[in-house]
Amino acid sequence: SSLPREKREVLLLLNSREAWLKPEVRQALAEGQPLVFKVVRKDESGRERTKTLQATPEDLRLLLHLFRRARKELTWPGMHRIQMHLDGKVVRYEPRGRGRGKQATHFPAWLHLATLEKGKRVAIPLGENPYAEGRKGEWRDFFQVGEENGRVQIRRVKALSPKPYTPRTERLAVDIGLSPLIATDRGDLLGRGFLRLLAAYDTEIQTIAKRAQREGRKLSQVPEYREAMGRLRGFLKNEVNRLLNRLVALHAPAVLVVERLDLRSPELSRRMNRLLSNFGRRYLKEKLARLGELYGIKVVEVNPAYSSQACSRCGYVDPRNRRDTQTFVCQACGHRGNAQVNAARNLLRRSSPEESVITFTPKRETLRLLLRRYAERSRPGSRLRPGIPGGRSAALEQVWGKNPYLKGFPDLLRTLGG
Repeated sequence: SSLPREKREVLLLLNSREAWLKPEVRQALAEGQPLVFKVVRKDESGRERTKTLQATPEDLRLLLHLFRRARKELTWPGMHRIQMHLDGKVVRYEPRGRGRGKQATHFPAWLHLATLEKGKRVAIPLGENPYAEGRKGEWRDFFQVGEENGRVQIRRVKALSPKPYTPRTERLAVDIGLSPLIATDRGDLLGRGFLRLLAAYDTEIQTIAKRAQREGRKLSQVPEYREAMGRLRGFLKNEVNRLLNRLVALHAPAVLVVERLDLRSPELSRRMNRLLSNFGRRYLKEKLARLGELYGIKVVEVNPAYSSQACSRCGYVDPRNRRDTQTFVCQACGHRGNAQVNAARNLLRRSSPEESVITFTPKRETLRLLLRRYAERSRPGSRLRPGIPGGRSAALEQVWGKNPYLKGFPDLLRTLGG
């Protein structure tokens, strides 16, 4: 920032005290007076010192301007979708054959909700959920009540019982994409038609949205849009659950290595990419958490930076390595393969203890680290890992010199030469 240090300190303090909407700020602005406040700081010796700071009307106007701009850029939580979470203190569950269920046998169960009037309860009939009934577990005395597509939905919480599980694979790395949805370091490609089906949903939703815009209607008031969105959410959830279940059945991993999830594609609209980021990522995280609860599978999340552009065989990083979403060809060693499988193998390597430094490293520093490691392995006389090509050659130096990433690291450009 180009602001003076003292002004930045004042703004930071005002922000930490959440002073954006406080009456004293508005009053000071209206009167054109500075706002004076005291802060307690520790000096170098550890003693507490009281410092007086003064926020001028200009500082306060800047604070409110930044707050208004943040309000425009940030999404505010929607209060209209808040659900009620009810436990046994305010609800009573009665299955058929008990209580009211002895006389009213038309429904499988009844839910009695307490009201604001003492002693008065509202009885709500409940339907069946064959899927939930068929899962082994223990029903909890806890309910969620909310609205979905204009209908009241009541859900009862069930704690699922852990299933017998014997791992056959110590560690399995998964690259999440869209075509296919899942690729593993073992070479599996699951969900190859996922992007094609998503594109069909995207076309349908975009058509409905454009028609609603021409007619001046809000999307929330268009039944066709709500129905299409419901089908899309159902498709995303079913595919994620189906493919991850398939993965567990194939390999039975003890540990699943995944990247920090980012589901986007240039082939889809901004609206669809936003929906994927919201719903797709949520369903993936929910399913991974459920696999941990049911089977004890540990999920390890690693930094995906440059995993799609780094060669899993020799470690060379170059944007030219990835020809397209499917094809990977290393410019240094000539290794060829599926781009997502190659990325999954890089993720697997990064999950090991010796590579853990990459996990929380900023993107630029990760790139420097990967390039430096490759350069060190390629020096004359270096002892490379078994099976990994390297060593100095004129052709390799030429490839290294043309790497566009090295423009930002001139010190590394000279490293390969020894």
